[in-house]
Amino acid sequence: MDIFHGTCPLGYKRDETKKVRIDETTKDIIVRIFNLYLEGKSYQTIANILNEEKVLSPKKWKDSKIEKIINNRIYVGDYERFKRVAKEQGKEPIIYPNVVEPIITRAMFAKSDNFLRLLRQEIRG
Repeated sequence: MDIFHGTCPLGYKRDETKKVRIDETTKDIIVRIFNLYLEGKSYQTIANILNEEKVLSPKKWKDSKIEKIINNRIYVGDYERFKRVAKEQGKEPIIYPNVVEPIITRAMFAKSDNFLRLLRQEIRG
């Protein structure tokens, strides 16, 4: 199943047969972003760290890009289809499991998801 029409997400690339594979040159950036988030760093703080270290310079990191990475199931190997449309309609998106090799573990993704839920609960009071 070809899930990417165009550019692959950071951490992935197409090989010579057009199959999506882990990009060994950028996968560690994804792992680091998740680790920093699990250490309690905010999206903005992570973006600032990456910008200060000139990671993938001249690219400018923004908190919205970090948030997108943290919330993207592709990094555990799953493809989430119709995520935005489903949310707007109050439905669940379609999830295709194990479509690409994962960069992070499911446990790590679950921890980041739980961390995000706790933060949202604290904000709401």
